[in-house]
Amino acid sequence: SGEKTTSLSFCLSMVCEKDVRMTSPHIPRLHCLTSDRVSIDPTAQAERLCAAGARCIQLRMKSADDLSWLQAARQVKEVCRLHGAIFVVNDSIEVALASGADGVHLGQGDGSPEQARSQLGEDVLVGVTVHNREEAEQAIASESIDYWGIGPFRQSPTKGDFLPALDASDLDALLALAGEVPAVVIGGVAESDVSELMGRGAHGVAVCSTLFTSDDLEGNLKGLLAACEKAMEKAA
Repeated sequence: SGEKTTSLSFCLSMVCEKDVRMTSPHIPRLHCLTSDRVSIDPTAQAERLCAAGARCIQLRMKSADDLSWLQAARQVKEVCRLHGAIFVVNDSIEVALASGADGVHLGQGDGSPEQARSQLGEDVLVGVTVHNREEAEQAIASESIDYWGIGPFRQSPTKGDFLPALDASDLDALLALAGEVPAVVIGGVAESDVSELMGRGAHGVAVCSTLFTSDDLEGNLKGLLAACEKAMEKAA
């Protein structure tokens, strides 16, 4: 109705915040994605993850309406600010802008990196998902991308599109094409995979389902953080 609109353009005009954002923030080794398939709401997920040591939270809300998504984004942003963590919105330039996020991660069809850079500014992280050589070549041609999300490493139980997992040679080829652009591997990544993936050239990993297994969010996170740290020490 006219009185209750869910238009993000309305939200932008009314509540868009111009926060002081970090300048050229470091790309974290571990990106923690929220899940809409668990009973804990995204804000509580972010609070528990950040309190346990997470330094990058990606808000992914595939099934939420626009206003719920924006409300959650603003709440998760505040949690991240309190803990000194980077806050990234998945799939929406508009929600990233309206919530004052530190970054946006774009899948194919979520808008162009150039559009994100134009709307969000130079200090906001822009990441893109890369599944194949064609998408990699498009990413290489862009000057607006800070990092790649390469995958899926395995078929992910938390996404509904069920893209086929990359075979080892394709994954290595995409990591090589990324060059000096940090590449984060995503899709069913387990703690035991971290050392191998970073040893093959990945900057880091992005995880969702692994965080929520066995009802041990904090323990799973700490295991992943330790695996990243060990892989970095091994590479040094």
